[in-house]
Amino acid sequence: MTDNCIDQAITQYAQALSNIEPMAQPPLEPILDVLLVRDTIQGILEDAEAIASHQLSHIAKLDDRLHQFANRIALNPDVAQCRESRQPPQSAWWWYLEASPPPPPVQPWWAKHDWVWNVGTVACLVVSTTFLSQTVKAFSAAQGFDFLGVLSTIGQGTGLVLVAGGALTDRGKKVIEKGLTRFEFPSYLHAEITFLGALLVLGLSYTVNQNLHLIGELYYQQGLRQQTDNRWSEARDSYDRALNFIPDDPRIFVATGSIYEALGDFDAAIAQYEKGVLAGYPGAMNALARAMVWRDWARRDWQTAINEDIAQEAELLLERGSKLISQIEGNSDLTRLQAEIRINQGILDWARSGWKSENGLLDRTWLFDNAVALNEAIPEEDRFRYESWPFRGNCYSQLSLILRFAFEGTVAGIDPNLAYRQFDWACFDLLRGDRATLIYDSRVVSTAIDLAPVRAFFQNLQNQAQPSLIRDSRQIQQVQQQLENAIAANLDALFAIEETVILRVFVNEKGQVVQYYAYDEDSANLAYATPIDSLWWQYRNQDTTTTAPLADFRVTFSPDSTYSVTPWSQAVSDFERNNLSVIKSLLFEQLDQNTPRHFTLSGAWAMGDSTTFSPPLQYRVGLTTAGKIATIDSLTPEAETNFEVTPLASIERVEVTQQPLVNFIVEFRGSDVFQIVEVPARSQ
Repeated sequence: MTDNCIDQAITQYAQALSNIEPMAQPPLEPILDVLLVRDTIQGILEDAEAIASHQLSHIAKLDDRLHQFANRIALNPDVAQCRESRQPPQSAWWWYLEASPPPPPVQPWWAKHDWVWNVGTVACLVVSTTFLSQTVKAFSAAQGFDFLGVLSTIGQGTGLVLVAGGALTDRGKKVIEKGLTRFEFPSYLHAEITFLGALLVLGLSYTVNQNLHLIGELYYQQGLRQQTDNRWSEARDSYDRALNFIPDDPRIFVATGSIYEALGDFDAAIAQYEKGVLAGYPGAMNALARAMVWRDWARRDWQTAINEDIAQEAELLLERGSKLISQIEGNSDLTRLQAEIRINQGILDWARSGWKSENGLLDRTWLFDNAVALNEAIPEEDRFRYESWPFRGNCYSQLSLILRFAFEGTVAGIDPNLAYRQFDWACFDLLRGDRATLIYDSRVVSTAIDLAPVRAFFQNLQNQAQPSLIRDSRQIQQVQQQLENAIAANLDALFAIEETVILRVFVNEKGQVVQYYAYDEDSANLAYATPIDSLWWQYRNQDTTTTAPLADFRVTFSPDSTYSVTPWSQAVSDFERNNLSVIKSLLFEQLDQNTPRHFTLSGAWAMGDSTTFSPPLQYRVGLTTAGKIATIDSLTPEAETNFEVTPLASIERVEVTQQPLVNFIVEFRGSDVFQIVEVPARSQ
């Protein structure tokens, strides 16, 4: 009888639970059915002498289902009122479901091995602490923590403290358990989640530690920007910080040394550069050689030859650096460095010569031209990264040309007025002396232009009058015929050139070539291969001077071995119009005649007399094929505002109708410092 009663009650219990199972908020009646049938079962259990094991197992499973519905039952407020009326004993737990704890979840097998996770957590924390201590040391070693250091170490340290507290302290464990419960994670996952947090902290610490070199690069680049802005102290602090992260980077030694060098502390600069040399860095070799030359030359007030032992040591350093660069696949940085080495080799030759031509002053000026060529090979998008580009190379190249004029009297194919204007443009920024990195270059150039032969050359330019020209057309024809005959007589049967060469040739009444000029790069490079050069040397070897009127011709040599001779003043032909050098030279002549020079009648340099424009003023100038200025257009608002202080304002313009014009860009760095830039043919 008892077995039948208990089986019947269990069936009713299961049915009552099934009735409320689909209900999110079951009403009171089906809840009471569950609770009352559970009372019945409990009464049977208390009165029965024995209960089958399968019956007890079934009741336990149904009780587990009832616990799962505890929240739903507790949400019904009428249950508490019914409980108050019935007054069930505390042992009747099913009437007190809102206060009874849920049954403990079944834990997976791996949850019984928390010691493994705890050991892993401790190991991660130990390694993380090692990485963090290295990071802290790097950030604090130089000048203490900055914002970046504080941010990095606090971020890692906070994570380390939180994980360590949760793993190693009772209070921390309780906080972790409370958090897990809030997010409905089972408490047995405490060890695993703590281990995961330790892994994350370890990953963060490792990532920061392995990328310390990137932080060093950040400080290095910051120092370069600060140094460019003349914030010397800040730049040095940035370099010191960078060394804590990339202690063996020789670039930082060179950058730090350049600060001392700019401040005139050559001994400190050399000490820094020597560290870079020990690392085999060619940039440090270049800088060390330069600083050694500057230090010894400055002691001699830039006037006399430096010590030969120092010169030899500097020479070896430069040669070693150049050789190392040549063994490495080229890039913009190495190309720029090779150009700097070429410049410093040329300066070293000057320093050894003591400004004496007989001591090799002019022997290796090709080094400066090579530096210009190397700089021009750097992609344009990379050039902005180099503060001194292209001032040093261009300036020294043009200065070497001035020295050749000063010490040799003349240079084949080069107009001295053009040479002066190109030098004036190339060295204008350097001679102003407002770039700390170029201060010693400024001293070298200033010393060079103050040499007696250079002052005399400037004086001659100042006093030079335009050559007297033959005006008689019949005499011009006779001289032209004499020149053509001389060219034919000196034209080699195998004469051939790859590009068109156009030369301006001055000829005396005897048909002798007194002087000739080239106004474009191809003509200047190939003029030596033409008969004009040999005819000029024949005249030079006679040691003849003349003040008689000259005839002015344009001589054109073509790649097909033909040539032509026409008066220089004659309008250019369609063929010659494709070569802008003739018209460009006519524009230059007008600008040169209307632009004062930087030196006084005594030959002294006078930079302060020029109005400076930054950025340079730009004008588009349109010329006729006869070289007459027809149009002038300002390309910037600053150019429009300052037009009246430029030489262009004083040059008369001609009126044109349908005639096509040849356009050039004229730029002014100062009211008496200009250059002419050719506009590509497609933009004419």
